[in-house]
Amino acid sequence: MNAIKERIAAAIVSDLRSQFRCPPKSFTANILTKKWSAETKPLVKTVIEKLNVKPDDNILEIGYGRGNGFPYLFEKFKDGKGWVFGLECSPYMEEIVRKKYAIEIQEEGILFLDHIENIANLPYPNNTFNGIYHVDVFYFWQLDGMKQIVQEFLRILKPGGSLVCGLELERLKKLEKRKVLQEAEYNPMRYTQYLEPAGFKNVSITYKKPSPSSSREFILIKATKPSLTEDDLDPEKKMEILEVMIKEKLALDSLVKSKNAMSQAMKEKLEDAKGL
Repeated sequence: MNAIKERIAAAIVSDLRSQFRCPPKSFTANILTKKWSAETKPLVKTVIEKLNVKPDDNILEIGYGRGNGFPYLFEKFKDGKGWVFGLECSPYMEEIVRKKYAIEIQEEGILFLDHIENIANLPYPNNTFNGIYHVDVFYFWQLDGMKQIVQEFLRILKPGGSLVCGLELERLKKLEKRKVLQEAEYNPMRYTQYLEPAGFKNVSITYKKPSPSSSREFILIKATKPSLTEDDLDPEKKMEILEVMIKEKLALDSLVKSKNAMSQAMKEKLEDAKGL
């Protein structure tokens, strides 16, 4: 009897981990994702504020879930020409968000969603985004792939752009007690240690409450892609970068117009820019 109980308990834990990592379309996922989304809404808002978003910025969210962060960005873009991009591994979450924000996607053309399973190979041109943010996603990334993932973030960020990751330890500890997560998976250093070696600068870990009276406390990890300065570049290098910028602009325009991933031909045009 004990063996049966243990097998049932193990199956439940495995299912919860799967729901947390990449929710499938199911009644359970519908309930759990609503709960988790409500819990993390203040955290997502705090992370977006940390990005210092401008009206004309291009911003990417990794693992947008039910898309609760998008309205904060729409508000910041109302007087500009900013674009919001979202990546999600769960087709179910993508389906929900496409229905929820149909106007922003189809009529206003300010929100673009992509489904991707391999986050180490992102479907965007170099130097595309002013900011990238994510909440509750790095816990399931394998350590042997973390370096390449972080390097991809650096590649698609514009010089001077920021990467912000947010988490709430108390909430994650509760998930650990339920065996949904392990402490080693959500330890901030598991992620932070790869940022500087990848080329990020000004790596910081700060603690922030959603409001002065709140008992909750969030951890915010922020890093910046180094800016290019005139003193760093000789005339030949400047010309190279100008050519690359033109290619990147054309690629981004093509991506936005099609609302799909870039064509292979466009990727090949950008291949010579990957080292910059």
